[in-house]
Amino acid sequence: MQRGRTAESIWLKTWRRLLFSILAAIVLFVGFILFWMVAPQEIVYRSELRTGKIVVSRVEAYRNSYGSLPDSLGAVGMNELDLNVYYQKIDSRNYIVWFGTTLGESMTYHSDLRKWQ
Repeated sequence: MQRGRTAESIWLKTWRRLLFSILAAIVLFVGFILFWMVAPQEIVYRSELRTGKIVVSRVEAYRNSYGSLPDSLGAVGMNELDLNVYYQKIDSRNYIVWFGTTLGESMTYHSDLRKWQ
């Protein structure tokens, strides 16, 4: 009789551990999804913002050196095809740098405002 209870208690402990592991995984997954949905964009898109700031600094350095804006990122030694960040010259004084965040949405740096929106 003692052996039956031992096997049953081992099975019960194993079942509880498995159930706890599954529930913990579900909680972590839901927590990650919620964090991703409500986290500041500066955290979620940290890599793209870092690249965007490099693009802005190179464009500004070009403007300071040549007195005009580059027509493309190739003029500042960058290739848009290798980046997830894009540059567009608006006119002789203004430009934008942007990257996509979600379908139909983007974060954009406006040179006249000097900030990301």
